[in-house]
Amino acid sequence: MRYLCLNCEERFEHEDGKGKLRCPKCLRVTGLEKIQSPAAQSAQAAKNPYLVPGAIVVALAAVVGGYAVWHSHAPEQVGDEIPMRPLSEGTLDGHLRRLHADAGELDGLLLANDAIEGFATRAAQGHDETMDIAEGVQSALREKATARNFVRWSLGVPRDTAPGTAAEAYEDMREDGGAAHLYPIEVAAIAVSALRSRGVPAMVAEIHRFPGDGAPPDPSGELGYYGVAVYDDEPGEGTPHVFDPWGGHESEPEEDDYRVLNDVEAVGAAVNVRALHLLVRENDPERALETSSQAIRLCPRSPAVRAVRGAILLVAGNPNEALAELESAQQIRADGPRRNLIAGLYMAREDLESAQREASAALEEFPDYAHAHATLAAIHMAQSEPDLAGAELEAAEQADPDLYILPSLRASLFAAQGDLERAVTEIRHAVELNPDFNTRLAAAQIYRQAGRYDDMRREAAAVLELVPEARRDQLRELLSRRLGSTAFDDPEEEEITDEELAAIEAEGDTSGELTLRAPSLAGTTAPPVEDDEALDDEALDEDDHGSEDHDGEGEGEDDEGPALMLGDRSHFTLGGGSLSLH
Repeated sequence: MRYLCLNCEERFEHEDGKGKLRCPKCLRVTGLEKIQSPAAQSAQAAKNPYLVPGAIVVALAAVVGGYAVWHSHAPEQVGDEIPMRPLSEGTLDGHLRRLHADAGELDGLLLANDAIEGFATRAAQGHDETMDIAEGVQSALREKATARNFVRWSLGVPRDTAPGTAAEAYEDMREDGGAAHLYPIEVAAIAVSALRSRGVPAMVAEIHRFPGDGAPPDPSGELGYYGVAVYDDEPGEGTPHVFDPWGGHESEPEEDDYRVLNDVEAVGAAVNVRALHLLVRENDPERALETSSQAIRLCPRSPAVRAVRGAILLVAGNPNEALAELESAQQIRADGPRRNLIAGLYMAREDLESAQREASAALEEFPDYAHAHATLAAIHMAQSEPDLAGAELEAAEQADPDLYILPSLRASLFAAQGDLERAVTEIRHAVELNPDFNTRLAAAQIYRQAGRYDDMRREAAAVLELVPEARRDQLRELLSRRLGSTAFDDPEEEEITDEELAAIEAEGDTSGELTLRAPSLAGTTAPPVEDDEALDDEALDEDDHGSEDHDGEGEGEDDEGPALMLGDRSHFTLGGGSLSLH
């Protein structure tokens, strides 16, 4: 049977007797109207001549009822100050409207549905006191973590699917052993919505450090790490107890290492993750930039929100604005993740000394910080120090064996050392883990070095698919110059001939050197050009004959071609026979 939700105008199917009737979009159970087909309505009217007037009355009643439901959730008139307490839907919507921010479905981030209410009831069974209920919900979520309903992961590159509300995230983690990769903001939202359904006015807290930890809880510096704040008295009064349902820390962060968020800021934190997802997974920097603007309006004091803004601006070819955002993030929180992000941007500007200083400072604060070890490894590669680079890669792997960037870094190191078989093995694994623009482009170069031309062609074709269609012809021309004129022939047409090999060698230096000047630690996929002029005819001509004037931003060295702008803190330069990520 089809229904219409009078709250959000969603039309949907629902089979009678199959669970509770609920709108799949806004999750409301009131204001739902059954839709009859025109044929059924005509047959009913012929059978009962009094139906039409009755239907009008019913329709009017439904409209009035729907209006009443809408009015109860309509945006309210609110002031400039956002209270530190749970907000009603109308009050939250009022603040979103006042801030000119559209959170989409994430405005329902902290709303509980029947499943969460049932979970909370079971978790709080036998408890009446606020802290007892909070500890019950915390324990119940940690039991789900033990059963691998959701698991810890490296929190580097965003997962394939967009961030969801508490209700959506709870659905994702309901299966034992499902090993869902939930974001900390999602697990915190589940806990907060569960507690509120039991009358506990819990709030979301942004956490930056736990006592005694050798690594930051949010190593990316962009996704953010969130827990739950529960007060003994009213929200915002006194010092709260801070729970960690995602990671399960028993010790609470110190006062300077967390910040309690109001509900508008909590929604902004989720919107920020959505912005990073748009950039990395949907390869849509324009929407990512707009979504990031929404996040900043909602949560301007979060260093993670500022960092994502910086990543998007760097992709868009605005390194100076990107640096300003990262400096803003560092002013908010001058800690290891912010230093590591700044280090990556210094590498993009080829200021290796400053990059090494920032990465080393990050490791002084967090000696087990795998991402910072990876950054330092890339710096040593750029400085032609393979032994030091290898030592940092070992330290990164020991700190986080699942760090997604490790296979790419190892592949680059092996390729630079001439061990192409091991480089190929590592880059295949890297593509399996994270088939983004950066990884596939690096794979194409390594396959070319190793003489695996069919593999090179597959990756080159895949790279083209990851960029906007309007930029593909430009990128195709540049890659053809660097990978050879056969780079976009159909793979497996026939084995490469001696003539084709000679042509490839003639078109570019096949010395096989691959240098990695910076890891793309957020795994950012993005349009591969710095601006509309980066790949024009003049730039390509300069690539053939050398450029007389290089400003260090968007241009390579004399033997390098136009820069390909990539992700958060890095961009590739294809030049000679080498592929540099810097």
